[in-house]
Amino acid sequence: MREIKFRGLRTDGGGWVYGYYVKTPKGNHRIYYKLSDEIAENVYHFVHPLSVGQFTGLKDINGTDIYEGDVIRYNFLTFESYNSFTSKIFWDEFMWLTDEHSLNRLSNIEGNGNIHENPELS
Repeated sequence: MREIKFRGLRTDGGGWVYGYYVKTPKGNHRIYYKLSDEIAENVYHFVHPLSVGQFTGLKDINGTDIYEGDVIRYNFLTFESYNSFTSKIFWDEFMWLTDEHSLNRLSNIEGNGNIHENPELS
């Protein structure tokens, strides 16, 4: 079973936070995470809502988790040969996609940044 987790950019400028995403009734966007196994309570950071992305369940060739909003380089097998592409990841109702292909049909996926820290990639 795929691990369900999210990431988001902290509103205080502290970078990315990873964990469980909650939008409160007051409209706040938070990601909850555990500080350590010894501490029972979860803590949270407020995040920018447009930066929130879900984990796709896949890792790139370097073992890095791939999230919605990431930009990846990958190979796709056509009838003649492998072709190389660079594209962003997004959810389309039933599956993870790039601009061209379904994410589960790709090979040699390598992370290449994300659209939040590198808007020129979107």
